[in-house]
Amino acid sequence: MFHPSYHVDNIFFRRIMGTVYNATYSKVSFLYNQNQWRFGVHGVLPFANEPVATMGNSRLYGAELDADFSYVSPDGSFVIGIAYGMFYPLDAMKRPASIYSADYAADPSMAHFLQGRILIRF
Repeated sequence: MFHPSYHVDNIFFRRIMGTVYNATYSKVSFLYNQNQWRFGVHGVLPFANEPVATMGNSRLYGAELDADFSYVSPDGSFVIGIAYGMFYPLDAMKRPASIYSADYAADPSMAHFLQGRILIRF
């Protein structure tokens, strides 16, 4: 069981699920630093441990891709950056008509995340 403030990604576990629950995930990261510029890309693929506990009675929740670009001043007292993420839901997030009535069956849509930040250390 994970602590609720443990953050894996920007959308699925943080905003949709609220915490890491009934899941195993794989995360691939790429980070690049050049002087004061930083760039990072993270891919997250969450799987349900118990598929029957998902809406779609399936194992794969979806795929998330997050990107972050920022500038840090030479003394570290100022940071400005932007982050973007997108989550593509798969079968575990669907509500199929075979399980739900026709009134409640639905396919989920993509989720997006955009965050700008300015940090000043004093």
